[in-house]
Amino acid sequence: IPNNTEGTYFPRLNSELNGFLKPFKDEYDKIIQDRGYVESVLIDGASRAKEVSTPLIEKIRKAVGIKGF
Repeated sequence: IPNNTEGTYFPRLNSELNGFLKPFKDEYDKIIQDRGYVESVLIDGASRAKEVSTPLIEKIRKAVGIKGF
């Protein structure tokens, strides 16, 4: 590998990385602009997490002897 005295490697690496990351950045930019979509994804995720965790929490409470809450 020749030495990088001319500074040719960093600009090329930068260009390659930007080209590789562009589709991801474009998708991120599109998603972040739609706050309603982001909010709906968060609400849906919270709802699913509650569905999965509620039965487990109830089992744990019963096993430990905690009632209420």
